[in-house]
Amino acid sequence: MRTWLGIVMGIALLAAAAAAQVPTPAAAEFPPTGTPGAVVSRTIEFPSKILNETRRLLISLPKDYDRSTEAYPVLYLMDGAQQIEMVGALARALADQGAVIPELIVVGITNTDRERDLTFEKSAPGAPMPTAGGAANFLKMIREEIFPLIEGRFRTAPFRILHGHSLGGYVASQTFLNDPRAFNAYIAVSSSLQMENFHWLDDVEKKLRDGDNVRTFFQLTLGNEGYRTDAAFEAAWAKFTAALGAEKKPHYAWAFRRHLDDNHGSIPIISTYEGLRAIFADFSFENAHEWDFEKVTLTQVRDHYRRLSEKYGYTMEMPLSTVLRIGQQALKQGPVEEAASFVEEQIKLRPGAPMLYLLKAGVFQAKKDMAQAMALIKKAREMATPDERVSIDSIVRYALSPKK
Repeated sequence: MRTWLGIVMGIALLAAAAAAQVPTPAAAEFPPTGTPGAVVSRTIEFPSKILNETRRLLISLPKDYDRSTEAYPVLYLMDGAQQIEMVGALARALADQGAVIPELIVVGITNTDRERDLTFEKSAPGAPMPTAGGAANFLKMIREEIFPLIEGRFRTAPFRILHGHSLGGYVASQTFLNDPRAFNAYIAVSSSLQMENFHWLDDVEKKLRDGDNVRTFFQLTLGNEGYRTDAAFEAAWAKFTAALGAEKKPHYAWAFRRHLDDNHGSIPIISTYEGLRAIFADFSFENAHEWDFEKVTLTQVRDHYRRLSEKYGYTMEMPLSTVLRIGQQALKQGPVEEAASFVEEQIKLRPGAPMLYLLKAGVFQAKKDMAQAMALIKKAREMATPDERVSIDSIVRYALSPKK
């Protein structure tokens, strides 16, 4: 018979299969969509005093939000109704499959008057975009009304990302230049640099040189813009990227990528992927140690996420898949009490994660307490969703099968 320690051997590989989550009743004012696992799990409407209108937010929470006590970075997404499904799903996939970024809360800000909110300069009488020029008030609404609302209602970490496409990319770019402290990172997708007849770029070098000396990240991308592309357009992009690269000791990190195989509509997909990977480029411990993970110690993994926490300015937790792998390693390497302490710490952080109780069963197996190990396996099954239960049962069957 295989030992009960074998139960935890396949957890890291099978955890990804346990995708469905047990929904927990939400606060009445933030009802769930009613679809377990839905990308948009909350909808919030609030009266904006700044804009004198009702605004709607679409919230994509990490899939294990209701099972955890963890705090999460927040990505604020302009054009929320159009982009939330893609950005929310991509953020989940990058966090869940490979754990290459931390889990995020994505807040989609839906439009009421896009031309007003995503432009800074008022239009002349009779010109296109008659309501243009409201971006300053729109950003004030985000800072003074949406930030407190989201940070008061959800478990948020003090790390904010602003994501915008087209006119939204132009707003993200302007915010990076003029108010960099508002967000920790910016993803500007195919920004409309032609706004204000390109004049907003006249002093870009000065703003980058003399601006607020705060550490930020700025990701700029450009697709195949077709008819929009002319000599003035190309010159503006060349000027902006040259200015970004001209600083000898920039207080910001930045990247620019051009994707000629993507048009103005498709460019947000790869831009979001690249932006999130770049912002959290050093997040994954496993990427650097995949081939020698058997030699990794719990102390090494703890030190990695401690350094990241110092860099990003908030407590950055290990992803669950890493916890399961390194927990298994800690049980093998000993001492058992160190592994037991680590597992308890993780259960306190993620009390609703059934796989952690299966890992805890391995701790009691190592202590020769088989009754407690069996009780924990039962508890893990009772907590699990149907899909997770299939994974747990597969692990147990493998652990108990006769050796060949």
